[in-house]
Amino acid sequence: MLVLFNGLPPIASPPHRHIPSRVGCEVQVLGRIQWGYGGVLFGVAFVSSWVGQHFIVGYIRKTGKNSYIAFILSFIIILATILLCVLGVIQTIEDVNSGKQLGFTPLCR
Repeated sequence: MLVLFNGLPPIASPPHRHIPSRVGCEVQVLGRIQWGYGGVLFGVAFVSSWVGQHFIVGYIRKTGKNSYIAFILSFIIILATILLCVLGVIQTIEDVNSGKQLGFTPLCR
């Protein structure tokens, strides 16, 4: 919708720039991962979000076209969804072949 009104995509807006690094910190503070891994996750997320923000804003300022960014993000989301489904099916087939229950139990024992 924002692309139709010449608005920047949500990924290019300042409040969303550091969400990956904040998520890394929150996961670390909750004790779900080790400190070393959490620090690396925070660093990679912070640097990659800053670099991505810099290049996306620079590209939009140079060309004035937001639609390419929206198409690229849509493609990435669709590809990730397809890959997630394929990996889920592969894991389910492996579980069936190894004799796992798949979480279903009979109603009457």
